[in-house]
Amino acid sequence: MGDTLSLIPELEDAVQRGSRAKRREILQRMTALFVDGAGHYNDAHVDLFDDVFSLLIEEIESKARAELSQHLAPLTNAPVKVLRTLANDDDITVAEPVLKLSPRLAETDLVNTQTPRDKSTSTPFPSGVRWVKR
Repeated sequence: MGDTLSLIPELEDAVQRGSRAKRREILQRMTALFVDGAGHYNDAHVDLFDDVFSLLIEEIESKARAELSQHLAPLTNAPVKVLRTLANDDDITVAEPVLKLSPRLAETDLVNTQTPRDKSTSTPFPSGVRWVKR
């Protein structure tokens, strides 16, 4: 619990004044905290993580967003708001894990997802991306 409480001042500082590197470090620590305890969190806890993740990924490189996507995608209680944001990311490496693996996105989320494109080729995602749950 002490480690968790020590993150709060760092989190506030990272969101308000932190560099991208500091945001990435805090995002990695928050992701580990969430993944390690995911099975024990109630809806209020998950909503709090959702808000924190959403703030941290606003101004962060795609590599960090892709790592978050890979960690959260398979979780049955992953924060939905951030999953939607990741699913709508223009970078294929960010959106693909969530679109393929997330059990948390509803069919309406998938239908409303923009068609992400691979920026390197400007082509739609390859086959295998789960656009609609069946």
